[in-house]
Amino acid sequence: MTRIITKNPEINHGTNFKNNITVPIHNWYSYLEGFAWNFVKKTLTELPKKDDFTVLDPFCGSGTTLVESGFMGLKSIGYDINPFLTFVSKIKTDLQFDLRATESEMSKLQHNLKEFQIKKNSWSEDLKLSELYANDRVFSPKVLPKVLFVKRLLNNIPNQQIHDFFVLAFCSILIEISNYRRGPDLAYKRIKHDDYPVLQRFLEKIQRMVDDLKRIDISRLKKPEIFNEDSRHLKNTPDNAVDCVITSPPYLNGTNYFRNTKLELWFTGMLTNADELHQFREKTITAGINDVFKSKNKESSISEVKTIVTEINKTAYDQRIPQMISTYFEEISECFTTLYRTMRDNGRCYWVIGDSAFSKILIPTDRITVSIAENAGFKHIKTEITRQRKSRSGLGLHEAVVILEKK
Repeated sequence: MTRIITKNPEINHGTNFKNNITVPIHNWYSYLEGFAWNFVKKTLTELPKKDDFTVLDPFCGSGTTLVESGFMGLKSIGYDINPFLTFVSKIKTDLQFDLRATESEMSKLQHNLKEFQIKKNSWSEDLKLSELYANDRVFSPKVLPKVLFVKRLLNNIPNQQIHDFFVLAFCSILIEISNYRRGPDLAYKRIKHDDYPVLQRFLEKIQRMVDDLKRIDISRLKKPEIFNEDSRHLKNTPDNAVDCVITSPPYLNGTNYFRNTKLELWFTGMLTNADELHQFREKTITAGINDVFKSKNKESSISEVKTIVTEINKTAYDQRIPQMISTYFEEISECFTTLYRTMRDNGRCYWVIGDSAFSKILIPTDRITVSIAENAGFKHIKTEITRQRKSRSGLGLHEAVVILEKK
């Protein structure tokens, strides 16, 4: 089949999370790997819908697809292997809050935060937090006591929904108040904080989130089903149940997606030691060199991938790179086999992806994705390029939406 590629200026926001930064609910947690809310809304608005129309995001991340589906009154299902991200998605899509009770707890919290005094940290069971990142390398000596103080106050909130709401608010500023900075990968700041107005920033964030709840209309809101499970299997979704898939899988770019949320995983108690971070990476799609494990290494069955791997093998600075590429596309093949099972006839799939390059060799991810999807039974409708960029070696790269249909 002829590959149709279009460049659509109307959706040049489609793979860029920055459009979400100023939008209520979506900006509760900044997830750079996510895509734009208006891309999802535009896509769903244009599709014909029946009464039981169902949307699926097998890599739901921070919940952009689920939030927009919910506001449109559509049934939706989300999966993510990262437990912190499914936590974020659940908070952002369960908005039936008792605002009076929330503001009451906020007032108590504000009062208690005024009682803060820097003193020697005392570790106890009520803290419910490991010492994994509680050190001067991650937080300055003046910031860490504030982090621990907030954690103890949050543990004392009896209402679970309000507790989780406040936890998300604090997690949203956790990197900002630490010695880390956001980027393609989490890295240390060149200039570390001596001190930071942690408690003030926390209260400001809660207030903005509460203000969002007061402004939005939740009359049509439909709560999704969200599962912290492997997107390659979708065990909780039956056959022929899904009408539309809107998703962005991990890019084959070496990014360590779990490491980028390690502080949030730690603060929520989902990560207690370094070995667990290793275990998380072993479960995820192999998109980075730190995700490569002998236990899941797969030789590629795709001719174009085999050719690319052979070439990269000659010059790769790390021999995990060829393994990563082979395994990535085999695991993406598993995803499409499962998606085909879960989708209804004529259902549409919008697959947001970016290509990459290693050893100055281009990996045309969107083109290979089309081949994989067609092999699974899908029809390729078109590929829309949404953003142009360059690799470190100067090769032209792009991000795109691959649009597919179940035959």
